[in-house]
Amino acid sequence: MGQRLLLVDSDRSFLKEHQVSLEAAFDLEVATSPDGVVARLERGGYVAVLISVEVADNKGYALCSTLRKQPALADLKIALISAKATKEEYRRHQSLKGKADLYLHKPIAPSALVAALEPLVPGRVLDPDNPLGDLADTELGGDWLDGLKGSVEAPAPKAAPAPKAAPVALAPAPKVEPVQARSTRPPTTTTAHLLEEQVVALREELRVKDQQLREAEGYLHQQIGSTTQNLDEMAAAHQEAGDAREKAQRLQLEQAGLEATIQGQGRDLVELGNQLKQLEAKLKTSEALVLEQEQELQLREKKLAQLTAQVQQDTLQHDAERLEMMTALDQKEALLSDSRGRLRGLDTLLQEIQERLKRGSDLARG
Repeated sequence: MGQRLLLVDSDRSFLKEHQVSLEAAFDLEVATSPDGVVARLERGGYVAVLISVEVADNKGYALCSTLRKQPALADLKIALISAKATKEEYRRHQSLKGKADLYLHKPIAPSALVAALEPLVPGRVLDPDNPLGDLADTELGGDWLDGLKGSVEAPAPKAAPAPKAAPVALAPAPKVEPVQARSTRPPTTTTAHLLEEQVVALREELRVKDQQLREAEGYLHQQIGSTTQNLDEMAAAHQEAGDAREKAQRLQLEQAGLEATIQGQGRDLVELGNQLKQLEAKLKTSEALVLEQEQELQLREKKLAQLTAQVQQDTLQHDAERLEMMTALDQKEALLSDSRGRLRGLDTLLQEIQERLKRGSDLARG
């Protein structure tokens, strides 16, 4: 398993504030885009990844889910950090299969971020030949290195004379010469022990100095963050001022265009006023014509009413005359029918007379 930490974030202010402290605590690498992150992690050497949820238009959750699906990255620790995610949103994400191992919120202090990642990422290993590492060029105090050099180069204290050994009952005790008589320099083991104690003391002092340096770095990063924020605000204000100037110029041009348009519209309004007067005159003429036509229409309606009344009267008279004519016709038809009956009777009588005459003629001849 690797020892490195990969930070996936494109927030420049966050990187400015935290990158130095993360590099001091861990073996850190930075990626500003999720592109190629999976292949980079699969090449090995990484123990954890810290992903910003808002990276590349909120692709942090998708990247976390993709990493969880890779069998080669089963042991990889994943931490998510967000400036917008709520606790409820994090709780919902923790219920998914592609959940992270650690959830953090922005803003966060550099020391708090390092402390939160320490359970997931092993600390940077110190080089025995260079225990200060990247801090070798750091100013730790006026006389600190001189005091350290003096303590190492100072002669070791002389050892006290060893007491004589107690006699043994079975044999006479061997003669032991005093240590002081045969050496003026300490044994090798004593020197090594003193050096180990000095190294332990130096490491403790280094730890204290490192803690002080981290606190100073935290304060410095806070100041840098504040300064960066102020610079960003100033840049934003400058940009807004530039935008305002451009907007003012556009408004001036638009105002000039509007004034020209208004002047043209004024001329158009005058022409429209003249046309309106002409239309009003034509309207008055048309109203007079309409009034005349209405009067003529009223006269025609009166005449039509008179004609209608006359037609109705004529119709009644005609109906009466027609009724009289039909009555007379019925009477004549009745008379005609009687005449036809009489004619038929006469015709029958005539036929009888002719038959009688014929019989009389036949008798006269016979």
